[in-house]
Amino acid sequence: MAERVYLRRCAMENQNFFIQNDQTAALALQLLGAEERAFVRLDKDGRIIALTARAEEILRQTALREIGEVLSGQNANILRRAIAVGVAVCVHEVIDEKPYLMELRVQDGEGLLYILPEQEKSDTMLMQLADQRLRQELSAAELCEGDAKRRAIRRIFRLMRQIELLQGTQPLQMHLGGLGMLCRKTAQAVSERRPDLLITASGNPPLMVFAVQEMCVAAYQLLTNAALAPGVTEIQIRCGVDRDGMAYLEVADNGAPLTSAQFEDLCGRCWRQGDAWAFLRAAPRAGLGLPTICEIAHMHAGIVQLLPEPDGWKAVRLSFPQNLPSEMMTLRAPDILPGYDVEETELSVL
Repeated sequence: MAERVYLRRCAMENQNFFIQNDQTAALALQLLGAEERAFVRLDKDGRIIALTARAEEILRQTALREIGEVLSGQNANILRRAIAVGVAVCVHEVIDEKPYLMELRVQDGEGLLYILPEQEKSDTMLMQLADQRLRQELSAAELCEGDAKRRAIRRIFRLMRQIELLQGTQPLQMHLGGLGMLCRKTAQAVSERRPDLLITASGNPPLMVFAVQEMCVAAYQLLTNAALAPGVTEIQIRCGVDRDGMAYLEVADNGAPLTSAQFEDLCGRCWRQGDAWAFLRAAPRAGLGLPTICEIAHMHAGIVQLLPEPDGWKAVRLSFPQNLPSEMMTLRAPDILPGYDVEETELSVL
């Protein structure tokens, strides 16, 4: 039981942590550390305000120091950005040759970071989910014939790509490219398969460095998520540079609303859910799409946000720094789809 305690549960059991009162926050942190849990309280600049004894042991840092002194520059930037815009994120980090999972919750310009050994993330959980999803898709393929069977096989390859991206095994190749062209290409491909939807693309920011294949996957998955939303009639895919100088790719739609809690749950299911069957019961076709998009964002030192839009619309935005180096190395999936390109597999769900 103890190894399955995650930040969401701990934070909910300590509702007063984010009250702007240092004594209250200090007491909450003390309670969180009572079972030797590793929690860190961070300010908006990523400086450590306070931390539990277990966190101090792992980080070998004390209060008033910057979290970036211990973490990789990429992860430190992700955490600072997440606190600045107020979104929850999860990153992986190696400290003293030991892997850790770090989950951040944010409110009012302050962050609560939970650190746990990577094995507690349990790759077994991910593989259980993947196994059940693959079994579902294989069963569906068995019952199909002709074009329907071919689409079912492509959905299986799509799921395999998601799993490989979440696991990460190969160096990521970063190149100079155009987000505007990527938006228009993916919008056109989805429009051809869903002529009942009004799909538009906008934005033409300057050329910047990103992983083209992975960003295409993110764009297609954002678009297919929107196209499958109940009640959707119109979708917009946009790109540009925000006021903070971050590049972004986002998809907005007028389909069914999505709460922040639902969004966070969908983004984090693959490592927070301890029961694979409960995961499957949560939705008829619960997938790994949003966790995959989050992983692609983290590969680019970026974040994923759910943004409110006028007139009941919603938007999911992937943002990342404009100045990524072209030689940046991180993790990505190998090419496992001989005979099927990204467009064929990603749009097989439509």
